[in-house]
Amino acid sequence: MDKLLRRLFGSAGGPMEPGPFQVFVLEVLRQHFPAESWAPAAEPDVILCGTDSRFGLQNLYAECRRLSLVGKDLEDAVIAHFRRTLRNARTKPADPEWFAVQASLRLQLVPAEYAEQAPILTFPFHRDVVVALVIDQPEGYSVVRAEDVTRWGIPAEDLYSTASDNLNAASSNVQAQFVPGPNRCIGVQEMDGYDAARLLVPQFRQFLAGHISLPFFAAIPNRDFLIAWAADCEPEFHEFARTKVVKGFGERPYPLTTEVFRADDNGVRSWAM
Repeated sequence: MDKLLRRLFGSAGGPMEPGPFQVFVLEVLRQHFPAESWAPAAEPDVILCGTDSRFGLQNLYAECRRLSLVGKDLEDAVIAHFRRTLRNARTKPADPEWFAVQASLRLQLVPAEYAEQAPILTFPFHRDVVVALVIDQPEGYSVVRAEDVTRWGIPAEDLYSTASDNLNAASSNVQAQFVPGPNRCIGVQEMDGYDAARLLVPQFRQFLAGHISLPFFAAIPNRDFLIAWAADCEPEFHEFARTKVVKGFGERPYPLTTEVFRADDNGVRSWAM
């Protein structure tokens, strides 16, 4: 296991990226849960178990990064997480009912092609990105499918409203990084899988506006980063922000879009700068 860690981290050490983290988790699972059939999914934040189980790694990854776990501590965290995950998967129904998931519903932003690959519930947002609904779980999250909506019998608009309210409540302790004027900007990077999606929440946009005023510009280059800056920033700062957005899209996991959005009293829309 130590050799694997050195290979995945590299000689310089530092945080493990999602792809290598998936490889590491897979090796741990095969060693400690050999009775299960484990395989990597195409997405770097998902592990497959057997033919019908998918386990997200988002929350586990974020927690391991937050605690800076390495070596044996990292391995133990993976084992403990999946011991709970497997126990929960075997005791809860495969298709949870509405009362069981209502409080766990969240908004999520995903690449538009996701909707072409699976029958999931989506709402329009941008040509490259759509809004999905997910059920937040200790072991990650599961995407709400069209069949879930039919089974629950809840209008899609009501599901969206519930997911937005839940994400707002889950964002009450977000640690945003604020830079004061003249070029006021604010960054959000909780690494919980919902940073970009917070731009969809009206109350969270009000929180951002409280620091940088309305209207403001915002970008969501990847799932785990939201940056917003004041509309009256200096021209050089607008260009600097655009450069950072393109860099965040090209170099970080879970890319979404390089588009810049404008937020005002009417909501959020694409904005050509």
